[in-house]
Amino acid sequence: METDRQLRLLEQIGALQVTANDASNEGDLRDSLYRQLAITCALDLLPLGLVITAFDLRVLTLNRCAQELLAAANGITLLKNQFTCMDGRMQQKLEFRTRHVQRRTGARQQFGLRVGRDRKLPDLQLLVIACAPTSKSSLAAQDTPAFCIWIFDPAATKNIDHELLRDLHGLTATEAQVTACLYRGCTPDEAATELRVSINTIKTHLKHIFVKCEVRSQAELLQMLALGPR
Repeated sequence: METDRQLRLLEQIGALQVTANDASNEGDLRDSLYRQLAITCALDLLPLGLVITAFDLRVLTLNRCAQELLAAANGITLLKNQFTCMDGRMQQKLEFRTRHVQRRTGARQQFGLRVGRDRKLPDLQLLVIACAPTSKSSLAAQDTPAFCIWIFDPAATKNIDHELLRDLHGLTATEAQVTACLYRGCTPDEAATELRVSINTIKTHLKHIFVKCEVRSQAELLQMLALGPR
């Protein structure tokens, strides 16, 4: 399903295709829109939220995961198009830290923030990274990208593509199922129950999985999966 941003870009491309008369500038604009659409689609595939804001935390662009988290209005939300923590004290902390990081020089122009949620959900974890120079001219430019806010949701469903596991590691269909169960957080016993096999069968599959994935333990397997494509 396309996001609103994808649909707007497709509409603009369609309008150009209808009205273009081989004009080079229109062709360049169409190519630019296609590049934007490709970048948008790639960002929407990320399993975590990404928001790019101006210096005043106004949202300039965001991916699908971030849209869903902000729309849920649980811990974070959009208020007058501004990235906002719903807890007032946390919002003050966010604003203070962003002002501070703007003045910081050197490699560490970033900070982390935990944002509480209700409904017994674990805290969201934010990584805020300054991504623009802090000159007065930059501060004055309202649409200058200033911060990348990465949103990590510990409660997010952890899925991994079975076919991708088979392509990358040569796993059998059953081995891919076992691996996907472990990646979702199941124990070997829980995987055995879900797949309706014995724990000994799961242990046998795990031995084959470790060899094919070139790891020595379940912890190494999960780390490899978390860092790899999924």
